[in-house]
Amino acid sequence: SIVAGAASGLYAAYHFQRVAVLGLVTNLAAMPIVSFLTMPLAILATLAIPFGIDGPIYAAMAASAGWILSIAQWVAERSPDGMVGAMSAGTMLAATVALAWLCLFRTWLRWAAILPACVAIVLARQGELPIAVISEDGRQMAMIGDDGTLRVNRARPNGFILEQWQMAYAARTVTRPVSVDDPFTEAPDGTGRESAMRCNGTVCMANVRHASGASVDIAILTEPADGPLSGGELCRRFDLIVLAYAPSTAHCNDGTLVLTAQTLALQGSAEIAVRTDASGEPKLTARHAIGASLRPWHDHRRWSRAARNLAERN
Repeated sequence: SIVAGAASGLYAAYHFQRVAVLGLVTNLAAMPIVSFLTMPLAILATLAIPFGIDGPIYAAMAASAGWILSIAQWVAERSPDGMVGAMSAGTMLAATVALAWLCLFRTWLRWAAILPACVAIVLARQGELPIAVISEDGRQMAMIGDDGTLRVNRARPNGFILEQWQMAYAARTVTRPVSVDDPFTEAPDGTGRESAMRCNGTVCMANVRHASGASVDIAILTEPADGPLSGGELCRRFDLIVLAYAPSTAHCNDGTLVLTAQTLALQGSAEIAVRTDASGEPKLTARHAIGASLRPWHDHRRWSRAARNLAERN
């Protein structure tokens, strides 16, 4: 169990953003039941099928499987969550080299595995969290805090998406939005990343203080807005605009980053990061799950109404 856990734990962390902290305890507690009850009963039940007496044996096998699940549940309730956050491909590659080197070399050369292991540690610590993440339908958004908090724009966010974000960014706390009458004029409840998003049903806004010191204003609209949010005023007041409805256009003459329902439908969910341009000014960039070039297995995405920039049918 120790060897298998050490060999597979790296890739479990890469794909699922968590590790089984007490996996060894679970395996040691469950293996006697598997070895002496579940598997022998499975063989006996299979041999008993031609005689029509397999039912009671399968029932006993099911009961033993239930004991295994009970053990797993008991350990899970007492185990740390094991959340490690998203791992970069470079970190995973360097750690894989270290693991393979340690296994393949049998002389003193095996200690050279420390070098790629140190590289993996350095790369893991260099990763910087994005400031926001947006779902592919554009209607769910979260601000990502360095303090392990996600600040979402919906009082009842999609549970599956939220869980994926929590694991990817090692966020253990979720802050719901603050309901206000006019999010455009009302001040946030604080400054920086501790501020909850403020919404009035169709518009949500937030101010984010990046680690570089840059102040980023973000707005997400689920339907066209009038008044102070119409026309070029959006481009002048915000650094990121998400138009989570179709039809909509993506254009700001001043270079403001705009994401529309069409862009998200074609290129997938997006992470928003702050980069510094040649002049030293902070600039927002979006990294999509799919990207601009659609592969053949992405072709179906072109045919949704949002991808064709068409409004939803009533």
